[in-house]
Amino acid sequence: MAITVISSHPTLFGGIVKSGKLSAPATAVVRARQVGQVKVPVALLILDPYGCNALQNSGQGGAFVYAADANTPGYISVDSNGTKVGNPNRCDQSNQYTLDVSGTSNAAVKACANFLDPMNPTNCTDPGVIDLYAFASGQTTCSNGVPTACDPTDVTNGTVYPQPQQEFNRATVLPAYRRWNCRGPGVSYTQYQPYASLPPVPIGQCDRTDPSDSSAPYIDNLKTSIGSASNAGIPAATAISIPGRVTDRGAR
Repeated sequence: MAITVISSHPTLFGGIVKSGKLSAPATAVVRARQVGQVKVPVALLILDPYGCNALQNSGQGGAFVYAADANTPGYISVDSNGTKVGNPNRCDQSNQYTLDVSGTSNAAVKACANFLDPMNPTNCTDPGVIDLYAFASGQTTCSNGVPTACDPTDVTNGTVYPQPQQEFNRATVLPAYRRWNCRGPGVSYTQYQPYASLPPVPIGQCDRTDPSDSSAPYIDNLKTSIGSASNAGIPAATAISIPGRVTDRGAR
């Protein structure tokens, strides 16, 4: 699956050839992981559980998530419920949203079901999936439920595409833990608490019922081998095997 971020930059001499700006796309290929209740790989996952501007594009570029194959559309998921009061990332003022595009006409956040076209990296003709945990039960648009979920204007003008839908359960970091740091049945992970004044978010357990769950807590083992001191170096001859590989297979 491919994620493309595009920014526009003014040119010094471009006006001579009637080109005032140049587009600078950057694409990252990822191995996605199934999360939440919807068994579809999520390529762009935003973990802030409470704040607004959790996913915000306030510049001139865009964030586009494309399909991995015909059955796997581009998928964006935002875990925030949009309830935080006070700075930072407050939601108790007008025009504050968990997902927001407030940049120029070139700014956008889009999930696409079509493949990435390297010759036209902003081409998003088929709708992928944008899930927002801030959506209330039964909410189907940015304007008929929780007002801090997203800006209806962004959907109307096409800078957010497609229309976001409800995320029934926070994804959290558990998908990554299951893949690379599975601790096995009965062992919980430390709760996630980015804001001291708000309740922590439970992460759950990895019971190794999924065939892709790691057979050992590789990240924990690596931390133990390196040590917790800030100036600790990697011990000589340390070798920790973590299965998996980086691939561009299936990415377009």
